[in-house]
Amino acid sequence: MHPRAGSLATKTSPSRDGFSITELVAAMVSASFLLISVGLLLYYSSKGWQRSLQVVDLRRDANATLSLLAHQIRMTTYTNITVSSNTLTITPASVQASGNNLNYMPTAGTGQIALVRGNLATFVAGLTNGMVTIHLRLTNGSDAAEVYAAYKCRN
Repeated sequence: MHPRAGSLATKTSPSRDGFSITELVAAMVSASFLLISVGLLLYYSSKGWQRSLQVVDLRRDANATLSLLAHQIRMTTYTNITVSSNTLTITPASVQASGNNLNYMPTAGTGQIALVRGNLATFVAGLTNGMVTIHLRLTNGSDAAEVYAAYKCRN
């Protein structure tokens, strides 16, 4: 009997462990593309989020300013309100636009309160038939919040 007669003889090819250089380069390029895409997505998402927060801040400042003015206007009579080019006087205080700032100045006492600092684009007040109209526009360069309001004075 032949020594190999009872055994199963197989030919084996050389072992091929691991990846070829082409496969490694293709995997690295694919992974790099994926990481860059995720990074860009995160970057632009955070930029959009920051911009949204800036718009929310502008709107909040505009609404807070108008809320204060509305309270003052509703608590006084028509005869105690005067309007000039950049000043709304609601006795006993006045609101004055100065450059990019909007200041609240009580006539009793000293000092002033900055209602808007550095973001004022437009402040226009009007007085007609017991109604005070206000147009307020705040901007930070790229975003803006614009509010129009009309308030009735006390009789």
